[in-house]
Amino acid sequence: MRHRALIVMAVLAACSCSRGTLSEPAPRSAAAAKTAKPAKKAKAVHDDRKVGDYWVHKISGSFADRAMVLTEKVIEKTDTDIVLEYTLEDDESTTKLLVRQALETDEVLDVRRVVEGAEEAATLADYEALMAKTAFVPDSNEGFLDRSVGTCLVGPSELDCETKSYRVMIGDREAKLDVTESKKYPGRDIAGEISTDDGDVIYRAELLETGQGQEAKDSVAAK
Repeated sequence: MRHRALIVMAVLAACSCSRGTLSEPAPRSAAAAKTAKPAKKAKAVHDDRKVGDYWVHKISGSFADRAMVLTEKVIEKTDTDIVLEYTLEDDESTTKLLVRQALETDEVLDVRRVVEGAEEAATLADYEALMAKTAFVPDSNEGFLDRSVGTCLVGPSELDCETKSYRVMIGDREAKLDVTESKKYPGRDIAGEISTDDGDVIYRAELLETGQGQEAKDSVAAK
């Protein structure tokens, strides 16, 4: 679960520890890292992410005042840790953090803020606050509803996708959580949505664009 997109991480974590259970265990969250000191005796871990890889997510819904775009990009990688650049943008502001994580445990080892191209010291709390802006957590998971297959779009690519649906509760309101995945991107969600029966889309997260390795570097440089 280490590679699952952050867009629905908090949603899945909340649902899996309440009354119902999802079909997969919840991923480790940043909140589990209590300190920012390196893990001891770090081991080399197989991880298929490469420097230059990036993922662009759009987060919207009635839970937030405005839509946001979260870009996750691999900046540096060793046998034991990885540096990810997170950029959160809306129509009023942009926040950019560099986060170093241990590959074996996902423990956050260091956080830096990027301001006008210069790096400044930041904290684990800064990273958690940025991630919290992109997530909405229902109060409980009432159980699995159904599974459907079809196609979905990521950029110009049409993919075969599977969507799993769950009944969740938000206070005394019933809602449905849909999580969409594709074998094209194993371990990374394509979309997540929480909506009520009366049509209120409370939370929606979508993978808009992705690039890998040199392709990613070329795409970013062209923007």
